[in-house]
Amino acid sequence: MSQHITVLLAAYNGVPYIEEQIRSILGQTLPPDQLLISDDGSTDGTMELLERLQAEYPSVIRLVSHKREGDYQDRWDQVPAPAMNFFAGFYQTGRIHSFKRSG
Repeated sequence: MSQHITVLLAAYNGVPYIEEQIRSILGQTLPPDQLLISDDGSTDGTMELLERLQAEYPSVIRLVSHKREGDYQDRWDQVPAPAMNFFAGFYQTGRIHSFKRSG
């Protein structure tokens, strides 16, 4: 069975650490097929940095930028269906399950 790995990352004024974080995610033994990054209206150049990284990894990194509107935003409509299935399972059971890739 083939697995598709998607990582969701929220960003807000992350210039000091977000590049290291993204390179760490992409450098894992089993890297994600897709890295979805949502920027919440950063004002420190985060979006420009993310666009540069997206140019390096155009088939993996997908960016979404929003106007900052407060502490919590309802963005569930932007989460891809496979990731929503994981979240739905997590909320139903209240725990995270370990997934192992065979082969």
